[in-house]
Amino acid sequence: WEERKLIDIAGNISDGDWIEANHIFDTGDYRIVQTGNIGIGSFLDKLQNAKYFYQADFDELKANEIFPGDILISRLSDPAGRTSILPDLGVRAVTAVDVAIIRPNDNFHAEFLVAELNSSTILAKVDSLASGSTRKRISRKNLEGVQITLPTFEEQQKIGSFFKQLDDTIALH
Repeated sequence: WEERKLIDIAGNISDGDWIEANHIFDTGDYRIVQTGNIGIGSFLDKLQNAKYFYQADFDELKANEIFPGDILISRLSDPAGRTSILPDLGVRAVTAVDVAIIRPNDNFHAEFLVAELNSSTILAKVDSLASGSTRKRISRKNLEGVQITLPTFEEQQKIGSFFKQLDDTIALH
């Protein structure tokens, strides 16, 4: 296993958008995925609290669309660094600026990376890097520098599949 910075594994980490109140609606063309939707290893689909964004707002802000399979990392505490994979919501989506986005690529197995990022060791590292006077958050730059221990891709697949199956079993019960 080798230790590498998250940015070296992910290749590209982007942020969600600065979405202000005048861009938020109860209906719209894009669902806004918020930090409250990101659980530790699971997406929390709080449909009753869902907010939306119209195409005109998307165009005005030159927004960053997110897609099923993207890895979402909350940069806000409770805890900062919690990570989940975006499921298919049945609607186009965007996310707020306090969410970092990683697109799957050939450098890592998504389910392994999510399990590793949600480990108590990594969450503690992220928490130690979070700062702020009103709400603690980790900067994207500090998040990019977090060291991840990475096995071979084949091992990542086996470990990631195991943890996904375990999470699914827990969710059933």
